[in-house]
Amino acid sequence: MRLRRGLALLASIFVIVGTVAGCGGDGGTNVPSVVGDPVDAAVNTLSNDGFPVSVSRTPSRETPGIVVSQSPEGDTDASEDTTVNLVVSIGEYSVNVPDVKGATANEATATVQSSGFVATLVGKASSAAPGTVFETQPAANRSAPVGSTVELFVSKGPASVAVPDVVGKKANDAIEQLTAAGFVVNGQSVLSDKDKSTVVAQDPAGGVSEANGATVWINISAGSGTVAVPSLKGLSADVADNQLAQLGLTGVKMTVPSSAPEGTVVAQDPAPGTKAGAGTEVNYNVSDGSQTEMVDVPNLVGLSRSNAQTQLNQLGLTYTVYVVPSEETEGDVVAQDPKGGTAVAVGSNVHFNVSGGG
Repeated sequence: MRLRRGLALLASIFVIVGTVAGCGGDGGTNVPSVVGDPVDAAVNTLSNDGFPVSVSRTPSRETPGIVVSQSPEGDTDASEDTTVNLVVSIGEYSVNVPDVKGATANEATATVQSSGFVATLVGKASSAAPGTVFETQPAANRSAPVGSTVELFVSKGPASVAVPDVVGKKANDAIEQLTAAGFVVNGQSVLSDKDKSTVVAQDPAGGVSEANGATVWINISAGSGTVAVPSLKGLSADVADNQLAQLGLTGVKMTVPSSAPEGTVVAQDPAPGTKAGAGTEVNYNVSDGSQTEMVDVPNLVGLSRSNAQTQLNQLGLTYTVYVVPSEETEGDVVAQDPKGGTAVAVGSNVHFNVSGGG
């Protein structure tokens, strides 16, 4: 009887020792998965299991206050003194789309970009004044994520109409007829054997369909005397030659090294406005585009977002903006790439981070 009690007691001791030994395995404690949980509940869950917790926040499409990631990951083993790092959503960083209705395409683009959006121009027939914005997508005053695209619908005027044929008419009558049809008229004097003040050519030709508000060029006879040499700077060689020929002048082209766009006129002789007779040679230089214009990237750190964008626009640089969590003043630049003082080609892209606040 005593032997049986002794064996039972010994067996109980082995069971207790085995159980205690099993609790001290090398695998550590299982880390609970809290991704998708509210941050307060996640912290409580981890703390109750003995884990220290660190919380950081980031912009996200997830609901504000929800855990979007954790490290170590859930359902992995870790020692109880391991800190679990939680990243919590602060929601998307959004601002209202500015109201740019009635502004020109350039004005609207600058306004939208200064608000942190990417502007895309879309030409569309409209009763609004040609060249002005009549609609945006998303609509004005709607909230949208910073860095998203805003489409600017720019009026091309009403649907296309036929250009009146004004060749042979007196200049004043031709201008009146074209204006009444909804076109913008740009006239220039040319040497011609036709009567003075008579339209001798037009572009587009009569009968061609064009958008209301388009420009119609007309050549007006100045008789067989002299004409003013036109300004060629910025034109392509083909357009420059065509303008000179229409005036009865002869173009002489020379290609030179320049940072201007390849194929565009950078200088001329005689100067614009000089009176010249029929057949006069006009010498002009065309860029070969071989030289790259360089500028120094400004130091943006500490500037407000709008000031940083203005400086980059003035230097002809593009930019990409990222909103990041930071203890610095909300809206201020906290980092950039390339650094300030770096020499880059005009048109290069500069990345900079803007504080979204803590």
